[in-house]
Amino acid sequence: MTHGRTPRKPRTRMQNPVRLAAWQAALLDRHQVEAIMTPLRLAFAAMREGVGTELEWAYIVSAMNIADSVAVTSPIRGTRGHIEPAQRALDGIMRRAMATGEWRATDLYLEELDLISDGLAIYHHQLQHLTRGEYQRAEDHAAADVRRTAGAVVINTSPASEQLALAGV
Repeated sequence: MTHGRTPRKPRTRMQNPVRLAAWQAALLDRHQVEAIMTPLRLAFAAMREGVGTELEWAYIVSAMNIADSVAVTSPIRGTRGHIEPAQRALDGIMRRAMATGEWRATDLYLEELDLISDGLAIYHHQLQHLTRGEYQRAEDHAAADVRRTAGAVVINTSPASEQLALAGV
């Protein structure tokens, strides 16, 4: 009997902590990087063509939030100056698309296209040099940032990607 208390939840034990440490210390492999970048490239293509949805916008915002977290928390530094303008461009796109109160696909300005393209290229470069543990920490940091600013965190259920969609709306 628990006498009104919640029952004790046993802690999960790591079966092999050395294997876990080795897994986290390994760099993201080429297939993992492509699994992360493919939905982003498709979303950017849709945004570039003027038919992007709010979820596709959220994927790109998610990538920029994670890239910003990488610039802050990992050894790969000096990229924040390129990521912040891309985030501002995405904010401008969201404001134009939501002007009527609901999402309407909008055309992007040439400057916005360049800034977002540069941001995604930097994110791809960061992914090629990150370990799995660093990526997981950056992803958690970005999700916490979005929650702290009262944004919605949408988890992508697509098996092709472990990407979070962090929509800071």
